[in-house]
Amino acid sequence: MNTIEQIVDSVEVELLGRRGLSFAKAAKRFEWVPEPRDSVCWRCAGSVGPHETDGDGCASCRSIKLRWDRALRLGRYEGIIKDAILDLKFRRWRKTGMELGAAAGNELADLIEMFEWSPNELCIVPIPMTHRRRIARGVDHTQVIALGMSKQSKIPVRRFLGARPREEQVGLSATARLKNIKGGFFVDQSRLKRAMKTPIRALVVLDDVRTTGATLGEACRALRGGLKTLPNTQNCEIWAMSIARAGEHDRG
Repeated sequence: MNTIEQIVDSVEVELLGRRGLSFAKAAKRFEWVPEPRDSVCWRCAGSVGPHETDGDGCASCRSIKLRWDRALRLGRYEGIIKDAILDLKFRRWRKTGMELGAAAGNELADLIEMFEWSPNELCIVPIPMTHRRRIARGVDHTQVIALGMSKQSKIPVRRFLGARPREEQVGLSATARLKNIKGGFFVDQSRLKRAMKTPIRALVVLDDVRTTGATLGEACRALRGGLKTLPNTQNCEIWAMSIARAGEHDRG
């Protein structure tokens, strides 16, 4: 790092309350690379070992009914990914959120290129927050990440979901999380109807951190219910994407 970069870093940390490097700078400095695709189950986005997945998922999800068709993640909730999420969420550092989104957008773009799909055949649907929580926090962190993803992947962002007031999920047990989030989202049916007039292959529901999957599951359930009221949407998939997966260990 040269002298000017050191001065800028020092100012941002000492005067602006920044925690550390932006995600892109940290990724370069620590030589971070995305996880190999075959180290994550395509169906549940859990860590897997070699040859642990097939067309039905992995041993942990094959027998479970999920509310999404495919799951993705950028990485685990640790290291520079965790630092970047905390800087965005609690220190309102939008730059690092956009860079996180760009990294996730790269992964998503590579996947749809493999499927030979066009970016306009998908939509990114960020998990919403209530207006009160947005004002209190000072940033809609998932929306920032979604914009970074869209800029990188050319996949449009669509606000199909709204949020109802509820208790924070942090600190709740898995059972309490399910109960707390139930009915927590609603679909803007007019926006969804307008968007679905053109063929959409997948709606990518985006959250920052996935712990038990309760939030993503409830959002996907609400969105699925909205699709069912519209004609010719039975082939539209719902994907659950998180920037980070928390609370798991290698299963391989």
